[in-house]
Amino acid sequence: MNDLAQASLRLSALTEMRNRNPVKNSMQEYQIMMGFTFILVKFMASSSSRK
Repeated sequence: MNDLAQASLRLSALTEMRNRNPVKNSMQEYQIMMGFTFILVKFMASSSSRK
């Protein structure tokens, strides 16, 4: 759950960054989105294996 909270925190920080400068941060945005997706998949996999 800590990973998930950290990811959403990064996601909201990213949204703020995008509002300030959309072009400069598009690559960083892509990387963070990929990281967020990876963490989400990892989280879902670990909670389904716990059943």
